[in-house]
Amino acid sequence: ISDNAVYTFCKDREGGIWCGTYFGGVNYFPKQALSFQKYFPENGKNGLTGNVVREIHQDKNDNLWIGTEDAGLNRMNMRTGKFESYTPTGTGDGISYTNIHGLLATDNELWIGTFEHGLDVMNIKTGKVERHYSKNTDSNSLKSNFIYCIYQSPDKDIMLGTTIGAYRYNRSSDNFSPITGLPLYTWYSSLLKDEDGIIWGATYGNGLNFADTRTGTNGNFRYDQHNRNSLASDRINSLFQDSEHNLWLATEGGLCKFDRNKKSFARYTTENGFPTNCFCQRRHKCQAQRGQAVGKQKIK
Repeated sequence: ISDNAVYTFCKDREGGIWCGTYFGGVNYFPKQALSFQKYFPENGKNGLTGNVVREIHQDKNDNLWIGTEDAGLNRMNMRTGKFESYTPTGTGDGISYTNIHGLLATDNELWIGTFEHGLDVMNIKTGKVERHYSKNTDSNSLKSNFIYCIYQSPDKDIMLGTTIGAYRYNRSSDNFSPITGLPLYTWYSSLLKDEDGIIWGATYGNGLNFADTRTGTNGNFRYDQHNRNSLASDRINSLFQDSEHNLWLATEGGLCKFDRNKKSFARYTTENGFPTNCFCQRRHKCQAQRGQAVGKQKIK
């Protein structure tokens, strides 16, 4: 692999793993036992633009959309291997900024979250931005232009995590509402809605918030230095639910598994053989079933 700092994973239909790195471009690891295939920016050649790869998502047309923090957006045609890049054009139908943090491919739309330049929604067929959203003061607008993460729930709700609040998209009125039960003035790094109707909001610095859409209850879990069964850190980078409905949290103090019955957390750290306690990776489903392996560690 080209870089030890890995931002994101995507598993494709053939079982291959695509990983975006901090300054090492995109790496591809096929299901067959081969070495990683590396993609770097190369002058004068058709290829990836950008080294800091934040997001990788696959659309229904077998394109990989690759969001970078340093060179905008890339589309890779997985049949031909050809790349097409998208950078700001200064017109209304171009992306807003080169620093991309959130991506979501849904139907014929690509939702693009940027660093401090709001949200773009692109038509995948045309490659043109059709809608743009920026922060505003009214009750149905975003309160931050830093769109950190974009998530679509199993019931097709689109949710945004920003540095000031988490929001649900109202398709009928084409606007946004803060997610009921989740504190507003909080930096949300990852969102997930489980089969019980609970929306989990991971934060960067304020632990784990939750809001139960069925009962109306909400709450918060925090790190407690005196409790080994608390969160490993209040800085959470990612949430993931496995095939057995276990909730996992990638934090900057270790990997955590939530025990729903005891309302406590099991921690996995360097004491269990991991090379670091800082877990940053997010894994996206790309038209394939999610795996449950984490490195070479066997976790129960």
